Amino acid sequence: MDWSVNLSSVLPNDFIVAYASFSMGIDMLWHGQTLFKQPEVFDYAYLPESFEYRSGQLQALADCIKPCFQSLKPLNCKIIGETATGKTTSLKLVFHEAEQESKHLMLVHINGGIFSNVFAVFSRIHKEVLGYEPPSAGISVKDIYEKIFSSLEKKKQTLLVALDDAAYIQDLNKVVYDLLRAYELFHVKTGVWLVGTPKDKFALDDKSASVFSGQAVIFPCYTVEELFTILKKRADYGVHRGVVSDDVLKKIAGITFQRDLRFGIELLKMIVLEAENKSKKKVEVEDVERVLSRFSFSEKGENFLEQEILALLREQNFTSGELHAALSKKRKIPYSSFYRLIEELRKKRMIEVEEKRGDEGGRTREIRLK
Repeated sequence: MDWSVNLSSVLPNDFIVAYASFSMGIDMLWHGQTLFKQPEVFDYAYLPESFEYRSGQLQALADCIKPCFQSLKPLNCKIIGETATGKTTSLKLVFHEAEQESKHLMLVHINGGIFSNVFAVFSRIHKEVLGYEPPSAGISVKDIYEKIFSSLEKKKQTLLVALDDAAYIQDLNKVVYDLLRAYELFHVKTGVWLVGTPKDKFALDDKSASVFSGQAVIFPCYTVEELFTILKKRADYGVHRGVVSDDVLKKIAGITFQRDLRFGIELLKMIVLEAENKSKKKVEVEDVERVLSRFSFSEKGENFLEQEILALLREQNFTSGELHAALSKKRKIPYSSFYRLIEELRKKRMIEVEEKRGDEGGRTREIRLK
């Protein structure tokens, strides 16, 4: 009997190519092959199925929501940790779980770097509560506020707002105070979570701080060993077996420890993409340094912007808004990036930043050379 079989008649082409390259010992990718198994695990918005080293923080956040299930108001809290230590992921996971338990909870997560003023914050809450955005003009914050809380009162819902990167929000005091004193006008229970880094003081005045009185949930930086485990799990989920070795991951973990986890995950993705573009079947340790060198361009760009900020400050002192406007005349820069540059210069002890009361009663920051 003739046992020979024409493989093309019974197997898909990609399987034949993979089989051929394996049997012939060819260490390269062919057209249509990829090193990625689930590329979405490298996205910033990805919520991991297993969230390592944050069980205590997850429980603390859950405890802040738990009173809602006993007809009490949620507990206010400050979620504090350096960049990419799991703060946002933790609150999203806890929000997701809580929403499955009760329809009487309205949980709103707001990025203060994007929604950075009172109108923008309450417009975002309006969209979450009522399902659509209010007009961008011709309506006051007071009108938006009344629509939000009238709807919550009618639905008998409790509102908990997490203000991520809260330090970016102009007049944060008004946002916090108006949310937490809503019970005086409406039969609605409210809570506020403020999310930021240890250097963020959230600029709450005595009046707002009094109604807030939140506990702190601290997110410590990951150790090198923890970073290795987290990156290994991402690699296990995201790429095929054998593509990234432990030696490569240890190298990336060491670099990540000097930066942050978000940078490490992006670096891992870029290294795998580099290998794939070169038709390689696995990543080598040398690839790490080569890909890492490309990130230096952004660092040089930031150093250049830092020098421009210092040059402006040599001429005069600025409020943060004035300095951002002056810098933007030379080159467009998002306020969130500007804020990060200011914090870096302050950490380097090159500038001083002083909180002051603004002309219209709000809070502002005066920036000057040290």
